[in-house]
Amino acid sequence: MKLIIAGLRRSGTTVFWESFRQDTRLTCYDEPFNPNLSVLPRRTGLKAPEEFIGLIEADAAGFWERFAPIHFSDELREGLSDAQERYLRFLSGTGEHVALDTTRCLFKIAALREIAPEAVLVHLYRPPESLASSHMLPTSRGLKGALRKRLNRRAFWTRPGGYNGWSFESIIGTSAKTLFAHRLSEIGLDPEQVYALPAVGRLMAYWRLVYERAERDGRRYFGERFISQRFDSLCGDPSAAAERIYRAMGLPLPDFDFSNIHPPHGPYQPDSPEWARYRELLGLPGSV
Repeated sequence: MKLIIAGLRRSGTTVFWESFRQDTRLTCYDEPFNPNLSVLPRRTGLKAPEEFIGLIEADAAGFWERFAPIHFSDELREGLSDAQERYLRFLSGTGEHVALDTTRCLFKIAALREIAPEAVLVHLYRPPESLASSHMLPTSRGLKGALRKRLNRRAFWTRPGGYNGWSFESIIGTSAKTLFAHRLSEIGLDPEQVYALPAVGRLMAYWRLVYERAERDGRRYFGERFISQRFDSLCGDPSAAAERIYRAMGLPLPDFDFSNIHPPHGPYQPDSPEWARYRELLGLPGSV
């Protein structure tokens, strides 16, 4: 295992990972723990499942015996199951240099270190305002999509739910008895207070929880091989970001085409005082 890209869904991990697929020395897997892989070889919603389809074509029975997804209900649990560890070790042996884009392992960094001690771990993230906005205002197409987006904008600051396109609403839940609530208590947030907030506030609380865990565990378990990378900085100078990562991997930097990387959308109503209010209420730093 040479490279692990970790981040929340809607943080730019897939766009970044697609650039690394240009390097023929790397065998790249996009979201190996995604439960949607279970429908392969049919369409999954994943950008490029070709690498998985190749494994299935080579040994379908062997792949499906090893496949061990992480469902949304397990994303905040510590560690990997025995089956998930075996699956990851299997993928690690499918190429000379293996790279993973994973969005479900931010509470499992210690387990990743046990399996891939020499890997470089890149934590890719967006600011909390941008991430919350992307989940509250997902891309919509057609007349119905345009109407839905208009309604979503109108209720942006007050909406209690309706942001489950990437399972975040299911993970957060609606009760202070959930694992999410327990995790909030661990970082000093009052679960009852967070659950009283509208959806945008809950999403920002979720961002703080996962961001702090990834930054802490990344440095603790990967040390100098941990790279914290803000997505908009990467978009501004992708060559510099890639050079830093390849230097950490100990590989020469190939010629990359970064034309598929564009500046990300910023937050909804970026000058709204609501953002500063939520940062203060939830104990987020002034800028990340």
